[in-house]
Amino acid sequence: MSDVFDNKDDNESKFVLTENLIEKGNEGDISSSVYEMFRNDSEKRIRDKVKPEFHEDFDGIHCVECGDEIPEGRLALQKVKCVFCQEAFEKIEKMYNKNS
Repeated sequence: MSDVFDNKDDNESKFVLTENLIEKGNEGDISSSVYEMFRNDSEKRIRDKVKPEFHEDFDGIHCVECGDEIPEGRLALQKVKCVFCQEAFEKIEKMYNKNS
C-alpha cells in the first residue's frame, strides 16, 4: 500500500484515493492506507522542521534576522536564526495558518 499515496503534498489526490479505497477495499485496507497517509505527512513535517537551514546572508555565527549570536546548539543543527527570532517566526506562521 506504500504506493497508494504517491503525491504526498496533494490533499485532493489523497481524498480521491481514500474515497476509491472505501468503495473498493475492506476496512483493514482503508485503515492501513489512512494511517500511512497521516504517518507520511507527520514524518514530512518533522523532517522539514529539523532540516538544515540556508540563507545567503548567514555568516555562520549571527542570526540573519537580528544579528545576535546564535547559541552553539542551534549552530550545530545548522540553524540561521536565534531562538527569539525563530519563536517569533513560528508564532507568525501559526497565526497565518490559523487564518487561512
